[in-house]
Amino acid sequence: MVKGVHRITVNGTRKEIIIKDVVVGVEGGSAALSNPIAKHLIDIGSGTINFATVKNGRFINSQSTTIPKGLENAELEGLAENIQNIVLDLDWKDSIYVMGGGAHKVKLPYPVFTPLFQGRAYGPEFANAIGYYKIGEKLWLR
Repeated sequence: MVKGVHRITVNGTRKEIIIKDVVVGVEGGSAALSNPIAKHLIDIGSGTINFATVKNGRFINSQSTTIPKGLENAELEGLAENIQNIVLDLDWKDSIYVMGGGAHKVKLPYPVFTPLFQGRAYGPEFANAIGYYKIGEKLWLR
């Protein structure tokens, strides 16, 4: 459905968009490419929280999960407690990075959790976008 030619009109201006290829990536896990030292990633979004484990550049499904809670459907204090409990359940002990729109809003016990882009030009809400961009570079800029 996404591939092909799409014609749209925006503010009275007609545009043609040609999509030649589509690739699906793992939300949360794809952000590991934006920070290669990250082993465990927590992506705090508006409707879900993704917990992703990446080892040697590969997403490990058995050590990852998603919960249907986020900034728009739960209290911040409750989210912090849920995140901490899931991290304990997943037995994550090191290299835990927080990203997404909720990275600055949910108070987690540092230094156990590290903001993904601490001291960098981009904020943690751009982690997935940067990861997807790097995937695109590897696939299409050969």
